[in-house]
Amino acid sequence: AEMLVHEVTHHYYYLACRLGPADDGSDATLHWSPVKRTGRPLHYILISYHAFANVLLFCRECRAAGYPDADGYMARNEMLLSSWLDELARPLRAAHALTGLGQALWTPLAERLS
Repeated sequence: AEMLVHEVTHHYYYLACRLGPADDGSDATLHWSPVKRTGRPLHYILISYHAFANVLLFCRECRAAGYPDADGYMARNEMLLSSWLDELARPLRAAHALTGLGQALWTPLAERLS
């Protein structure tokens, strides 16, 4: 289910980007991605944040709904995703290259997670 949330979120991102770009292309910096463990362009940082934030919200919702996390997988996953999202959010917060669409794809998720 978590993989489905992740992949559907990518599809949502790509559909939204049919309305216009998520960034204006002016940021040539490769930003650190804890997911890929390498530098990535801003739009890939945004895609990662968007997907993993939705997965984290899914995990939280499952546990809040009473999902029996007997082996602790969800709790461990929430900790890992939270640390990744903290790192992915840094360049997004500082980015001047994100368009209104780009901001709309990550800001509400960041607010919901805080």
